[in-house]
Amino acid sequence: MGLRVNSNIAALGALRQLSVQDKAQSKSLERLSTGLRINRAADDPSGLVISEQLRAQTAGLKAAVRNSEFASNLVGTAEAALNQVSALLVDIRESVVFALNSGSLTTEQVAAEQASVDRALDAIDRISGSTRFGSKTLLDGSSAFQITSQSSAIDALSLRNVQFSNAESVTFRFSVTQVASRAMIRLASGGGTNGFGFAVKSTQRLVSGDGSAGTVKFRVTGNLGTVDVTLASGATLRDFMDQVNQNTQATGVYASAANNALVTVNGASSASFGMFSTGFGADQAVTLARVDVASGGKAYIVGSSTGPFSFGAMDTGVVTGQTNRLTPGQTITDKGKDIQVRIGSSPITGKGNKVTINTSFLTAELNFSQRYQTLGQLDKKGSPPNDTNALSGTAFTVLRNSNSGLSFQLGDSAQPGDRISVGIDSVRTADLGKRISAENTAGSSAANTGTLAGGFLSSVRTGGENDLFANARNALAIVDEAIAKVSGVRSALGSLQSNTIDPNVSSLNVAIENLTATESSIRDLDFAAQTSEFVKNQIMFQAATSVLASANLVPQAVLSLLQ
Repeated sequence: MGLRVNSNIAALGALRQLSVQDKAQSKSLERLSTGLRINRAADDPSGLVISEQLRAQTAGLKAAVRNSEFASNLVGTAEAALNQVSALLVDIRESVVFALNSGSLTTEQVAAEQASVDRALDAIDRISGSTRFGSKTLLDGSSAFQITSQSSAIDALSLRNVQFSNAESVTFRFSVTQVASRAMIRLASGGGTNGFGFAVKSTQRLVSGDGSAGTVKFRVTGNLGTVDVTLASGATLRDFMDQVNQNTQATGVYASAANNALVTVNGASSASFGMFSTGFGADQAVTLARVDVASGGKAYIVGSSTGPFSFGAMDTGVVTGQTNRLTPGQTITDKGKDIQVRIGSSPITGKGNKVTINTSFLTAELNFSQRYQTLGQLDKKGSPPNDTNALSGTAFTVLRNSNSGLSFQLGDSAQPGDRISVGIDSVRTADLGKRISAENTAGSSAANTGTLAGGFLSSVRTGGENDLFANARNALAIVDEAIAKVSGVRSALGSLQSNTIDPNVSSLNVAIENLTATESSIRDLDFAAQTSEFVKNQIMFQAATSVLASANLVPQAVLSLLQ
């Protein structure tokens, strides 16, 4: 090998290695001081990309956890206020039931209870207007969904949850495959068909005047109870109707020959006759039994050119063996039907004319109009009517904006599944209560215009049409409906909190834990491995320094040659 002075190749090599060891030692020191394996993109370009995505996702999930906790707090605030409303409604109901005991109460006692009811109603309105979360008022209806259009087939609509797409509104369409109906017993033609091809005048006799001794006794049974109706020979349909309708509160059954309740054949002066349950649905029933002895008068219609006639249930026709009268011991029973709808491919059976929908995209309660459950518009009980407003087109549209319901971001993406929209209906006394419906008893001299059942809770105040003096019985039905509605809202909010928000928080926390662990495995430093690497680099740096010093001494050997 030669000795060179101008170029110290050995020193250059040692210097290069020293530079490498210095860089490695510096990187080890940087990693040990930061605790990160990746401090810059050059450390691991692909690892940096993945870890940054994981960091962003983790940050979004942490924000979603905070959002969920805020949502839970809001729901808890609303539910706590509704709890107080429920307690007030229970107190109101107690006062109404107390006032119904009119036989032993004085006017002053009822007035005191009415004053207590008024104060409770004022408290409910105060709670509904003052319950807030931040600047949002929760119980006055401003947190409910905005409905832009609604079919006339739907009387009342309460939306709890709606899943929106990215559109400005969403429309839900239904087809009604079976309308709700009352339980009914009617006069049928002698053939016992289920049609209405006849007419009966209320002045026609129900018990014949053929000289038979005795009376006819019917037993009328409904959901509320049973009464006996006794008719003398020669009594008319109106006599029968009057006795039935005078006991409607005790039985839940009324009789009607009204033109708008049954099909009219011979004009306004005559109409078909029937007995009906006051409510709709499969849990409604009407039973008519002949309970007098066999020697009693004959129960059949006389004086009609289209007779003979027989009593029969709508679904089953006349009683087997019956000709033109209801004989002693015979019983006729009929039940109502619940509404059945289809949304998409899912069939849903309601209760009466109320439908509860609980799907992944919609939670709602719908009350369908009695217009579609009036017998005069049905070809057969339970069948959808054949008119221009076909129920197959039943729909409503919900607006999507900041003023329509309460929208909660429960996930870390903008996908519809990561958002939930909740509506809280108003609990003001002007909005709580029972939908007003007509119990049509026209044709009966006892109630020619029928009675109206239902109303809003505000009508139970002093001077209202349903206060404790005017109509305590109807007030009780209104309060019960109000309790049911508030309980339904509370149930929906509680379910949202316990079955959606709280599990979502737990799920998000698990996801955060897993994502953080993954990100840590990519980006964080293994101190044990890096410490070993640092010791090695430190030794190599010292060795390179020593070698460089030795390499710098090599050219000095030239001096010995010059001596």
